Formats: sequence, C-alpha cells, structure tokens
Amino acid sequence: MLEIEFSGRMKQDLKRMVRRGKNPEKLTEILDMLANFVPLAPRHRDHPTAARTGSHADFGW
Repeated sequence: MLEIEFSGRMKQDLKRMVRRGKNPEKLTEILDMLANFVPLAPRHRDHPTAARTGSHADFGW
C-alpha cells in the first residue's frame, strides 16, 4: 500500500471542490484504490490526451 501525501495545492483544490458542492468521498475512494493497487473501473482509467501526443490542438492553444 502506498502512502498518499497531499501537497498544499491539493489541499486548496479539495477545499475549492467542497465549496462548489462536490462530494470529496468520490475522490477519496479513487485515491484509496490507487494506493492499494486496485484496478480502476473503465470510466476512471487514464485516457489519451494531447499532452501525450505532443499536440496542443485539443486544448485550443
């Protein structure tokens, strides 16, 4: 099992998420799954992005 350390930026983002009415339990469940090396459901798996392909066209830059 990995130990998760929250950076200051992550703590700020979490507070912002709660203020916007989002459920932090969903994020906690995913982080726990990652820390325990549990495979994620297909909707939570990593997906290809422009950052991996080197193209910024998808981001509108």
